[in-house]
Amino acid sequence: MYLREGWVVGHAGLGGAWLIIAASITIAACTGLSLSSIATNTQIKAGGAYAIIARSLGLEIGTTVGLALYFAQTLAITMYIFGFREGWLSIFPTHDPLMIDIFLFISIGIIAIKSAKLSFQLQYVVMGVTVLSIVIAAFGPWRSSPAEIVWWGLSSNHSPHGFWTLFAVFFPAVTGVMAGAAMSGELKDPSRAIPQGTLSAIAVSGVIYFALAYILSRMGSPEQLIQNTDILTQRCAWPWFMQFAILCATASSALATLVGAPRIIQAVAMDESIPMSNWLKERASDGEPRNATFLTAGIALIALSLRDLNSIAPLITICFLCTYAMINGVVVIEQGLGLVNFRPRIRIPILVPAIGFTGSVVAMLVIKPALSLSTLGLMILLYDWMSRQERREDQADVRGNLFVALAQWAAIRADSLPRSEARAWRPYPMVPIIDSSLESTKLATDLLSAGDRLNLVELIPRTSTSIDLTEINQTIEAAGLNHSHTVIHYTHRDLALGTTIQALRGSFFRPNILCLSLETLWSADELNHIVQTARQAQMGLVLQAKGQDLTESSSFLNVWIRPQSPKWDMTSTVGSMDLAILIALRLSNQLNYQIRLISTIPNMEEYEKGRHFLAQVIEKGRLSRRTEIQLVVGHFQTAQKTVPTAAAQIFGLSESAIHQSAQAICKTSKGRILFVQGSGQESVLD
Repeated sequence: MYLREGWVVGHAGLGGAWLIIAASITIAACTGLSLSSIATNTQIKAGGAYAIIARSLGLEIGTTVGLALYFAQTLAITMYIFGFREGWLSIFPTHDPLMIDIFLFISIGIIAIKSAKLSFQLQYVVMGVTVLSIVIAAFGPWRSSPAEIVWWGLSSNHSPHGFWTLFAVFFPAVTGVMAGAAMSGELKDPSRAIPQGTLSAIAVSGVIYFALAYILSRMGSPEQLIQNTDILTQRCAWPWFMQFAILCATASSALATLVGAPRIIQAVAMDESIPMSNWLKERASDGEPRNATFLTAGIALIALSLRDLNSIAPLITICFLCTYAMINGVVVIEQGLGLVNFRPRIRIPILVPAIGFTGSVVAMLVIKPALSLSTLGLMILLYDWMSRQERREDQADVRGNLFVALAQWAAIRADSLPRSEARAWRPYPMVPIIDSSLESTKLATDLLSAGDRLNLVELIPRTSTSIDLTEINQTIEAAGLNHSHTVIHYTHRDLALGTTIQALRGSFFRPNILCLSLETLWSADELNHIVQTARQAQMGLVLQAKGQDLTESSSFLNVWIRPQSPKWDMTSTVGSMDLAILIALRLSNQLNYQIRLISTIPNMEEYEKGRHFLAQVIEKGRLSRRTEIQLVVGHFQTAQKTVPTAAAQIFGLSESAIHQSAQAICKTSKGRILFVQGSGQESVLD
């Protein structure tokens, strides 16, 4: 901003400079919005962008991009030191440039090693100095005789640099959007702090860059702006203060980057995916990543030998653009697939990350094609090497699930990867058909969106002919669903269904929910056997029944949460109701229902505990803020008669006496009734 924006304006003209700033801010804003969306959808662990990419696209890609980001930030330390040197030499032109670099390097190194907290406290002072420096720039002596604005300079003889060369020099000015994410492990509430800090920083800096470009264009001619990088200092109200501001800004940027970069490499080391992981992941007694800081300082010291700011700016830009592209790509994939677990508090149109991804890739290839291709080639080699390494069982990601949804041709590769079933859960219902009634498929079609997959299992007695499925097939086709159709001839239908469940669990598109209609005549013994088989096969189960007719229409879904009395403590699960809440979310999205969480309490003394528990379910489960809460004093049977009516009632499935319990509830409840048993693979909190 202080030393290079005037140089950019001189070469490009004010209009060209504004285009460069706009392109940079657009890519940064799209990435900031994508980062904010992810931050409000999941708990970001230490490592910021690395943690996001590794969890979504796999450890191999995460490590590859994480190392690129780490080296970009490490080289940025050198860039800021070079900027400090230029500012210092404008005050003391006779000083040795190398000694200036070493002096600042040692100073920020001591502070970074001592305490990250101290480095952040210094940022408040720097912020005040920076704001005041902009004010004195706006009210300098240049106002008495402002230069004439030159709108376009790229085609004139005085500018040998093209648009993308100037873009590469300026773009590091917007790479600070990653600073907050890099410190994600130190933030008290990353899901709130990262969006607020990132988006407000982009907005404020964007206004400043545009305004300062105008001021610089009035301070001198293009030739003066190009030849004199200190023109902002010389033509402001207080030149001495501007010099002080440049030193503060460059030194603080170098310090903040030296504090943030080691935390990225330490997060990579925590996954034991690079050499020296055990050494790098160690923390000092005060919690600071000393070893990672020493490594970062060593690399930055080597980079000081380059001695030129402009020579390393393109490499820094390309590495940052790789990271930006991946962050936007994560949102494009997860949002584009419509995963139930992608429920960020900050929702953005998919066009935003798509623009960020495309802009990052195009800019990277246009700035320095040879350097970009070389960098990408090294990253591909690193990815290939990472793919050959053994991984721990707990290093699962959602790539297997993403390949399932993206394309069937990737099935073999996807099945070979570890999956995080809970994070990328989506319903794949299995529906037994024993007659031509539509009741058996109604729930499944309500749960699924167009393009989703449904498994039909036609159960036919050995002495009977096939069932007429014309109406059922028409309903499925009208809903735009894909479906498979299996025909089973049986002697004992519960045994046949159990065998089918076990067989289909080995298929690639394996069903994860068994949908049964209690309107079908299942005996108590058959029902108990099916429930046990589904539980053993780790398949969720939904039994659909019909209660008393509603006297009026309702737009609510009542989800009954099992009482947690007396502790009401929610750790990593919501009792056995994860699948029930996920089904409620699906039905709510598909049929535009509003969710109501209901539980019972033994007395009013537990009212606040119960209400806080349900509020936590809404907050941590990222349910709609329109979700209602209701607590009823007394037993479950009594509560059913007092709660408001709903289009559907969703209950947990009792471990025993299923048939009798279902009949009893159907007699007292109104509307559609669903009994749900989770498989243990679902999580509404993930």
